[in-house]
Amino acid sequence: MNSKMVYSLTTFVIAVYAIAFLRSPPANVRDDTINSVNWQIVGDQLAAGPQLIKQVQGQTLHLIVQSTRVGQLQLQGYDETLQLTENTPQELTVRLDLSGRFRLILLPQEQVLGIVEVSSK
Repeated sequence: MNSKMVYSLTTFVIAVYAIAFLRSPPANVRDDTINSVNWQIVGDQLAAGPQLIKQVQGQTLHLIVQSTRVGQLQLQGYDETLQLTENTPQELTVRLDLSGRFRLILLPQEQVLGIVEVSSK
């Protein structure tokens, strides 16, 4: 190999690594479009976690729920229902495209446990 070819190859490899480095986000940057919330339900009451969940329209809510009883958790207005099993974490992921206040209701008791408040962009 001649020196011109080695120089060109080295320049190409450095350029590829530089592009890859510039395109990847730093490890300490988090994705603000996804909001993870943990809830613990004991009986028919919210025992741990925020009762009011504030989001911005277009974000994704990732709700992780652990319950001491079997039942369902419904996010009204989005027609999303999470099946709850005893002492096993369950996950509900919803992209919040509608703005407003939406109740999280425990079924079949129809107990309101919380509110998801989605503000306009």
